[in-house]
Amino acid sequence: MMNDVMSFWWENITGPQMLIDKIALCLSEGKNVVLELEESLPWQEQMRDLVMYRLDGVHPDWMEWEGVKGQGEIVPKLLQNFHRNKLNICPTEYSAQLEYLKKEGIFRDTVVWLTFVGDADPLQLVRFLSDYRGEGLEKQGVFLAEIITGQHLPKLSGSMEVIRGKDYMRCGDILLYSNILADGKRKFPEELKNYIAHVAANLAGQDVELIPGILEEINFENEDPVEALHRLWEQGYPACSGHVPTREEISRRVWKAQLQSAFAGIEMERLRITEEYANDIEEAIGTEYWDSKWNRSGYITQHGEEIESASDVELGTMVRMMSLRRNDDRGRYLLYFPDDQLRNWIVFLTDCRNNLAHHKVCTPEQICRLLRMRE
Repeated sequence: MMNDVMSFWWENITGPQMLIDKIALCLSEGKNVVLELEESLPWQEQMRDLVMYRLDGVHPDWMEWEGVKGQGEIVPKLLQNFHRNKLNICPTEYSAQLEYLKKEGIFRDTVVWLTFVGDADPLQLVRFLSDYRGEGLEKQGVFLAEIITGQHLPKLSGSMEVIRGKDYMRCGDILLYSNILADGKRKFPEELKNYIAHVAANLAGQDVELIPGILEEINFENEDPVEALHRLWEQGYPACSGHVPTREEISRRVWKAQLQSAFAGIEMERLRITEEYANDIEEAIGTEYWDSKWNRSGYITQHGEEIESASDVELGTMVRMMSLRRNDDRGRYLLYFPDDQLRNWIVFLTDCRNNLAHHKVCTPEQICRLLRMRE
Protein backbone atom coordinates (compact mmCIF):
# COMPACT_ATOMS: atom_id res chain seq x y z
CA MET A 1 0.00 0.00 0.00
CA MET A 2 2.76 2.48 0.94
CA ASN A 3 4.56 1.89 -2.36
CA ASP A 4 1.30 2.60 -4.16
CA VAL A 5 0.73 5.96 -2.44
CA MET A 6 4.37 6.96 -2.94
CA SER A 7 4.32 6.08 -6.63
CA PHE A 8 0.99 7.81 -7.17
CA TRP A 9 2.33 11.05 -5.69
CA TRP A 10 5.45 11.17 -7.84
CA GLU A 11 4.11 9.68 -11.06
CA ASN A 12 0.50 10.86 -11.28
CA ILE A 13 0.26 14.25 -9.56
CA THR A 14 1.24 17.09 -11.90
CA GLY A 15 3.60 19.18 -9.74
CA PRO A 16 5.74 16.31 -8.42
CA GLN A 17 5.82 14.72 -11.87
CA MET A 18 7.00 18.02 -13.38
CA LEU A 19 9.76 18.25 -10.76
CA ILE A 20 11.11 14.82 -11.71
CA ASP A 21 10.89 15.65 -15.41
CA LYS A 22 12.65 19.00 -14.91
CA ILE A 23 15.54 17.50 -12.93
CA ALA A 24 15.95 14.64 -15.40
CA LEU A 25 15.88 17.03 -18.39
CA CYS A 26 18.54 19.34 -16.94
CA LEU A 27 20.83 16.45 -16.08
CA SER A 28 20.35 14.83 -19.48
CA GLU A 29 21.32 18.15 -21.09
CA GLY A 30 24.60 18.11 -19.17
CA LYS A 31 23.65 20.82 -16.66
CA ASN A 32 24.68 20.63 -13.03
CA VAL A 33 21.70 21.16 -10.74
CA VAL A 34 21.17 22.87 -7.40
CA LEU A 35 17.91 21.58 -5.92
CA GLU A 36 16.62 24.07 -3.32
CA LEU A 37 14.34 22.53 -0.70
CA GLU A 38 12.55 24.19 2.20
CA GLU A 39 12.44 20.82 3.97
CA SER A 40 12.87 17.26 2.80
CA LEU A 41 10.48 16.24 0.03
CA PRO A 42 7.89 13.53 0.65
CA TRP A 43 9.30 10.10 -0.15
CA GLN A 44 12.52 11.75 -1.29
CA GLU A 45 14.39 8.52 -1.92
CA GLN A 46 11.80 7.44 -4.44
CA MET A 47 12.03 10.83 -6.17
CA ARG A 48 15.76 10.28 -6.65
CA ASP A 49 15.19 6.77 -7.96
CA LEU A 50 12.58 7.99 -10.45
CA VAL A 51 14.92 10.70 -11.76
CA MET A 52 17.58 8.08 -12.38
CA TYR A 53 15.00 5.83 -14.02
CA ARG A 54 14.34 8.65 -16.51
CA LEU A 55 18.10 8.64 -17.25
CA ASP A 56 18.19 5.02 -18.30
CA GLY A 57 21.72 3.58 -18.37
CA VAL A 58 23.31 6.41 -16.39
CA HIS A 59 25.28 5.45 -13.29
CA PRO A 60 24.26 7.18 -10.01
CA ASP A 61 26.79 8.05 -7.30
CA TRP A 62 25.27 9.09 -3.95
CA MET A 63 27.16 10.97 -1.28
CA GLU A 64 26.40 12.78 1.97
CA TRP A 65 28.43 15.98 1.87
CA GLU A 66 29.99 17.06 5.15
CA GLY A 67 31.92 19.95 3.70
CA VAL A 68 35.59 20.83 3.32
CA LYS A 69 37.84 23.64 4.53
CA GLY A 70 38.83 25.03 1.16
CA GLN A 71 37.68 25.03 -2.47
CA GLY A 72 40.70 22.99 -3.48
CA GLU A 73 39.62 20.10 -1.25
CA ILE A 74 36.32 19.39 -3.06
CA VAL A 75 37.68 17.37 -5.97
CA PRO A 76 40.03 15.26 -3.79
CA LYS A 77 37.14 14.47 -1.47
CA LEU A 78 34.99 13.36 -4.40
CA LEU A 79 37.80 11.18 -5.72
CA GLN A 80 38.45 9.76 -2.26
CA ASN A 81 34.83 8.69 -2.09
CA PHE A 82 34.29 7.42 -5.64
CA HIS A 83 37.62 6.97 -7.49
CA ARG A 84 40.51 6.50 -5.05
CA ASN A 85 42.78 5.20 -7.80
CA LYS A 86 42.62 8.65 -9.45
CA LEU A 87 43.46 10.58 -6.30
CA ASN A 88 47.25 10.22 -6.31
CA ILE A 89 47.69 12.08 -9.60
CA CYS A 90 45.09 14.77 -8.95
CA PRO A 91 46.55 18.31 -9.13
CA THR A 92 46.53 20.48 -6.02
CA GLU A 93 45.42 23.69 -7.73
CA TYR A 94 41.62 24.08 -8.03
CA SER A 95 41.34 25.11 -11.70
CA ALA A 96 43.75 22.31 -12.67
CA GLN A 97 41.59 19.85 -10.73
CA LEU A 98 38.56 20.84 -12.80
CA GLU A 99 40.47 20.29 -16.02
CA TYR A 100 41.75 16.98 -14.71
CA LEU A 101 38.22 15.71 -14.07
CA LYS A 102 37.08 16.74 -17.53
CA LYS A 103 40.14 15.56 -19.43
CA GLU A 104 40.11 12.14 -17.79
CA GLY A 105 36.32 11.84 -18.04
CA ILE A 106 36.35 10.46 -14.49
CA PHE A 107 32.61 10.95 -13.96
CA ARG A 108 31.53 10.15 -17.51
CA ASP A 109 27.99 8.79 -17.80
CA THR A 110 27.47 9.46 -14.09
CA VAL A 111 25.16 11.61 -11.97
CA VAL A 112 26.84 12.50 -8.67
CA TRP A 113 23.99 13.26 -6.23
CA LEU A 114 25.07 15.13 -3.10
CA THR A 115 23.04 15.78 0.05
CA PHE A 116 24.25 17.95 2.92
CA VAL A 117 24.72 16.78 6.47
CA GLY A 118 25.77 18.75 9.53
CA ASP A 119 26.76 22.39 9.16
CA ALA A 120 28.55 22.10 5.83
CA ASP A 121 28.79 25.32 3.82
CA PRO A 122 26.81 24.72 0.61
CA LEU A 123 28.31 27.71 -1.21
CA GLN A 124 31.64 25.97 -1.77
CA LEU A 125 29.94 23.08 -3.49
CA VAL A 126 27.61 25.39 -5.44
CA ARG A 127 30.66 27.25 -6.78
CA PHE A 128 32.16 23.92 -7.82
CA LEU A 129 28.98 23.01 -9.73
CA SER A 130 29.07 26.39 -11.43
CA ASP A 131 32.76 26.03 -12.32
CA TYR A 132 32.56 22.45 -13.58
CA ARG A 133 31.55 23.05 -17.19
CA GLY A 134 31.70 19.67 -18.81
CA GLU A 135 30.77 18.64 -22.32
CA GLY A 136 27.70 16.68 -21.35
CA LEU A 137 26.53 13.80 -19.24
CA GLU A 138 27.97 11.08 -21.44
CA LYS A 139 31.48 12.55 -21.67
CA GLN A 140 32.12 14.14 -18.29
CA GLY A 141 29.12 13.54 -16.05
CA VAL A 142 26.97 15.95 -14.05
CA PHE A 143 26.44 16.88 -10.41
CA LEU A 144 23.33 17.61 -8.34
CA ALA A 145 23.40 19.16 -4.87
CA GLU A 146 20.39 19.39 -2.56
CA ILE A 147 20.51 22.52 -0.40
CA ILE A 148 18.09 24.22 2.01
CA THR A 149 16.24 27.24 0.61
CA GLY A 150 17.42 30.60 1.87
CA GLN A 151 21.10 30.42 0.94
CA HIS A 152 22.42 33.44 -0.87
CA LEU A 153 23.79 31.97 -4.08
CA PRO A 154 26.68 33.59 -5.97
CA LYS A 155 26.48 34.48 -9.63
CA LEU A 156 26.30 31.16 -11.45
CA SER A 157 27.43 30.02 -14.85
CA GLY A 158 25.09 28.90 -17.61
CA SER A 159 26.28 25.34 -17.14
CA MET A 160 23.99 24.83 -14.16
CA GLU A 161 20.35 25.18 -13.19
CA VAL A 162 18.74 26.12 -9.87
CA ILE A 163 15.47 24.22 -9.30
CA ARG A 164 13.26 25.27 -6.38
CA GLY A 165 11.25 22.42 -4.92
CA LYS A 166 8.54 24.73 -3.54
CA ASP A 167 7.61 25.70 -7.11
CA TYR A 168 6.43 22.12 -7.62
CA MET A 169 4.87 21.46 -4.19
CA ARG A 170 1.64 23.30 -4.93
CA CYS A 171 -1.37 23.39 -2.60
CA GLY A 172 -3.65 22.32 -5.44
CA ASP A 173 -1.56 19.21 -6.08
CA ILE A 174 -1.57 18.30 -2.38
CA LEU A 175 -5.36 18.69 -2.20
CA LEU A 176 -5.85 16.67 -5.38
CA TYR A 177 -3.71 13.88 -3.97
CA SER A 178 -5.67 13.92 -0.72
CA ASN A 179 -8.97 13.90 -2.62
CA ILE A 180 -7.95 10.91 -4.71
CA LEU A 181 -6.86 8.92 -1.64
CA ALA A 182 -10.01 9.86 0.30
CA ASP A 183 -12.22 9.00 -2.66
CA GLY A 184 -10.73 5.52 -2.73
CA LYS A 185 -11.71 4.73 0.86
CA ARG A 186 -15.09 3.03 1.11
CA LYS A 187 -15.35 3.75 4.84
CA PHE A 188 -15.92 7.45 4.16
CA PRO A 189 -19.50 8.58 3.36
CA GLU A 190 -19.61 10.24 -0.07
CA GLU A 191 -20.91 13.54 1.31
CA LEU A 192 -17.92 13.82 3.69
CA LYS A 193 -15.08 12.86 1.36
CA ASN A 194 -14.35 16.36 0.09
CA TYR A 195 -14.23 17.75 3.64
CA ILE A 196 -12.04 14.89 4.86
CA ALA A 197 -9.64 15.45 1.96
CA HIS A 198 -9.40 19.16 2.80
CA VAL A 199 -8.69 18.39 6.47
CA ALA A 200 -5.99 15.82 5.63
CA ALA A 201 -4.32 18.14 3.11
CA ASN A 202 -4.37 21.11 5.49
CA LEU A 203 -3.13 19.11 8.47
CA ALA A 204 -0.26 17.65 6.46
CA GLY A 205 0.77 20.85 4.68
CA GLN A 206 4.03 20.19 2.84
CA ASP A 207 4.45 16.89 4.71
CA VAL A 208 2.43 14.98 2.13
CA GLU A 209 3.55 11.61 3.47
CA LEU A 210 1.33 12.24 6.52
CA ILE A 211 -1.85 12.20 4.43
CA PRO A 212 -2.32 8.41 4.05
CA GLY A 213 -1.97 7.88 7.81
CA ILE A 214 -4.28 10.77 8.66
CA LEU A 215 -6.95 9.33 6.37
CA GLU A 216 -6.47 5.87 7.83
CA GLU A 217 -6.32 6.67 11.53
CA ILE A 218 -8.69 9.59 12.23
CA ASN A 219 -12.43 9.00 12.75
CA PHE A 220 -13.64 12.21 11.11
CA GLU A 221 -17.32 11.64 11.95
CA ASN A 222 -16.77 11.44 15.70
CA GLU A 223 -13.30 12.76 16.49
CA ASP A 224 -11.95 16.30 16.66
CA PRO A 225 -9.10 16.34 14.10
CA VAL A 226 -7.00 18.58 16.37
CA GLU A 227 -7.20 16.13 19.27
CA ALA A 228 -6.87 13.16 16.92
CA LEU A 229 -3.60 14.39 15.46
CA HIS A 230 -2.13 14.87 18.92
CA ARG A 231 -3.32 11.37 19.81
CA LEU A 232 -1.47 9.97 16.80
CA TRP A 233 1.73 11.79 17.79
CA GLU A 234 1.44 10.48 21.36
CA GLN A 235 1.10 6.97 19.93
CA GLY A 236 4.36 7.42 18.03
CA TYR A 237 3.00 8.47 14.64
CA PRO A 238 5.64 10.53 12.76
CA ALA A 239 5.36 14.27 13.30
CA CYS A 240 6.01 16.92 10.67
CA SER A 241 9.48 16.87 9.16
CA GLY A 242 10.15 20.54 9.82
CA HIS A 243 8.38 22.93 12.18
CA VAL A 244 5.90 21.02 14.35
CA PRO A 245 2.71 23.11 14.50
CA THR A 246 1.19 24.23 17.78
CA ARG A 247 -2.31 23.23 18.82
CA GLU A 248 -3.50 26.68 17.74
CA GLU A 249 -1.94 26.25 14.30
CA ILE A 250 -3.49 22.80 13.88
CA SER A 251 -6.87 24.24 14.86
CA ARG A 252 -6.42 27.00 12.29
CA ARG A 253 -5.69 24.40 9.61
CA VAL A 254 -8.87 22.48 10.48
CA TRP A 255 -10.84 25.74 10.42
CA LYS A 256 -9.43 26.52 6.98
CA ALA A 257 -10.50 23.08 5.73
CA GLN A 258 -14.02 23.61 7.07
CA LEU A 259 -14.15 27.05 5.48
CA GLN A 260 -13.06 25.61 2.13
CA SER A 261 -15.47 22.68 2.13
CA ALA A 262 -18.54 23.89 4.04
CA PHE A 263 -18.88 27.68 3.92
CA ALA A 264 -20.16 27.79 0.35
CA GLY A 265 -22.74 25.11 1.21
CA ILE A 266 -24.09 27.30 4.02
CA GLU A 267 -24.49 30.19 1.60
CA MET A 268 -26.21 27.98 -0.98
CA GLU A 269 -28.62 26.73 1.68
CA ARG A 270 -29.36 30.33 2.75
CA LEU A 271 -30.18 31.22 -0.85
CA ARG A 272 -32.42 28.15 -1.16
CA ILE A 273 -34.38 29.13 1.93
CA THR A 274 -34.72 32.80 0.97
CA GLU A 275 -35.88 31.83 -2.52
CA GLU A 276 -38.40 29.23 -1.32
CA TYR A 277 -39.85 31.54 1.35
CA ALA A 278 -39.32 34.85 -0.44
CA ASN A 279 -42.91 36.04 -0.03
CA ASP A 280 -42.94 35.47 3.74
CA ILE A 281 -39.52 37.08 4.19
CA GLU A 282 -40.33 40.15 2.06
CA GLU A 283 -43.60 40.67 3.91
CA ALA A 284 -41.69 40.60 7.20
CA ILE A 285 -39.17 43.12 5.83
CA GLY A 286 -42.00 45.50 5.06
CA THR A 287 -43.73 45.03 8.44
CA GLU A 288 -42.96 47.11 11.53
CA TYR A 289 -41.54 44.98 14.33
CA TRP A 290 -41.75 45.22 18.11
CA ASP A 291 -38.73 44.26 20.21
CA SER A 292 -40.05 43.19 23.63
CA LYS A 293 -36.57 43.15 25.17
CA TRP A 294 -35.97 46.84 24.54
CA ASN A 295 -39.62 47.84 24.10
CA ARG A 296 -39.00 49.51 20.79
CA SER A 297 -40.31 49.21 17.25
CA GLY A 298 -38.97 49.77 13.75
CA TYR A 299 -38.20 48.12 10.45
CA ILE A 300 -35.56 45.49 9.83
CA THR A 301 -32.24 46.77 8.54
CA GLN A 302 -28.96 45.04 7.91
CA HIS A 303 -25.65 46.76 8.67
CA GLY A 304 -27.60 50.00 9.04
CA GLU A 305 -29.15 49.76 5.57
CA GLU A 306 -32.59 48.85 4.26
CA ILE A 307 -33.00 45.36 2.81
CA GLU A 308 -34.14 45.36 -0.80
CA SER A 309 -35.07 41.70 -1.33
CA ALA A 310 -35.38 38.37 0.45
CA SER A 311 -32.17 37.07 -1.15
CA ASP A 312 -30.22 39.78 0.70
CA VAL A 313 -31.36 38.59 4.14
CA GLU A 314 -28.49 37.02 6.05
CA LEU A 315 -28.94 34.05 8.36
CA GLY A 316 -28.40 36.05 11.53
CA THR A 317 -30.98 38.58 10.38
CA MET A 318 -33.43 35.78 9.67
CA VAL A 319 -32.95 34.40 13.21
CA ARG A 320 -33.57 37.87 14.65
CA MET A 321 -36.72 38.27 12.54
CA MET A 322 -37.98 34.94 13.90
CA SER A 323 -37.56 36.22 17.48
CA LEU A 324 -39.24 39.64 17.00
CA ARG A 325 -42.98 40.33 17.11
CA ARG A 326 -45.19 42.27 14.71
CA ASN A 327 -45.97 45.72 16.09
CA ASP A 328 -49.50 45.62 14.71
CA ASP A 329 -50.16 42.23 16.34
CA ARG A 330 -47.70 41.50 19.13
CA GLY A 331 -49.01 37.97 19.54
CA ARG A 332 -47.47 37.02 16.16
CA TYR A 333 -43.81 36.61 15.22
CA LEU A 334 -42.45 38.98 12.59
CA LEU A 335 -41.26 35.98 10.56
CA TYR A 336 -42.79 32.60 11.30
CA PHE A 337 -42.16 29.19 9.73
CA PRO A 338 -44.65 26.52 10.85
CA ASP A 339 -42.02 23.82 10.27
CA ASP A 340 -40.03 23.63 13.52
CA GLN A 341 -37.32 21.59 11.75
CA LEU A 342 -36.81 24.49 9.34
CA ARG A 343 -36.59 26.95 12.24
CA ASN A 344 -34.03 24.79 14.01
CA TRP A 345 -32.13 24.33 10.76
CA ILE A 346 -31.84 28.09 10.22
CA VAL A 347 -30.53 28.55 13.78
CA PHE A 348 -28.07 25.69 13.23
CA LEU A 349 -26.82 27.19 9.95
CA THR A 350 -26.37 30.52 11.70
CA ASP A 351 -24.31 28.96 14.49
CA CYS A 352 -22.05 27.17 11.99
CA ARG A 353 -21.66 30.28 9.86
CA ASN A 354 -20.78 32.40 12.89
CA ASN A 355 -18.18 29.85 14.00
CA LEU A 356 -16.46 29.85 10.62
CA ALA A 357 -16.76 33.62 10.18
CA HIS A 358 -15.03 34.13 13.55
CA HIS A 359 -12.23 31.60 12.99
CA LYS A 360 -13.80 28.96 15.24
CA VAL A 361 -13.84 25.26 14.42
CA CYS A 362 -17.19 23.48 14.12
CA THR A 363 -17.55 20.23 16.04
CA PRO A 364 -17.51 16.89 14.16
CA GLU A 365 -21.25 16.58 14.81
CA GLN A 366 -21.91 20.04 13.39
CA ILE A 367 -19.80 19.57 10.29
CA CYS A 368 -21.30 16.14 9.55
CA ARG A 369 -24.87 17.45 9.87
CA LEU A 370 -23.99 20.49 7.79
CA LEU A 371 -22.51 18.45 4.95
CA ARG A 372 -25.40 16.01 5.01
CA MET A 373 -27.86 18.93 4.84
CA ARG A 374 -30.94 18.57 7.05
CA GLU A 375 -30.62 14.84 7.77
